[in-house]
Amino acid sequence: MESFYDYCDENLQLVTFRLGVEEYALPILSVQEIIQYKLPKKLPSMPKYVEGMISLRGSVLPVFNTGKRLHIDTNDDASDKKIIILQAEADCIGLVVDSVSEVIYLSKSEIEAVPLNNNDDINCIYGVGKYQDKLIVLIEPDKFIYDSNL
Repeated sequence: MESFYDYCDENLQLVTFRLGVEEYALPILSVQEIIQYKLPKKLPSMPKYVEGMISLRGSVLPVFNTGKRLHIDTNDDASDKKIIILQAEADCIGLVVDSVSEVIYLSKSEIEAVPLNNNDDINCIYGVGKYQDKLIVLIEPDKFIYDSNL
């Protein structure tokens, strides 16, 4: 399956965010907006990573707990929690993150493939970018939303 990043220019513009102590990124082209965290309305029989639904300017959006979706620990008490509104294919969803860091530029030459990426659990990871002295995990927006193996 082709990657969202395959269609991007050589220089990528990314929105970085934190989950726990780690930093992650999404292509800015897939980010519709970033809003303050608001408590989603819980729905019965939803997967554990779905926190519920929110209303945003007349649209009802599902909200994913990004940490639970990726099977990692997050800071549940983060005072700077945000919801990233992500557009993927025809759908919009909200992603709860501990904080949003910054917008950065990376060239594709600064990104390395994930070693041992034959594991279905990390199928939504495009690669790891080297930015300043940090490693940033790049997430595939479509696979993150639609991959049922996560």
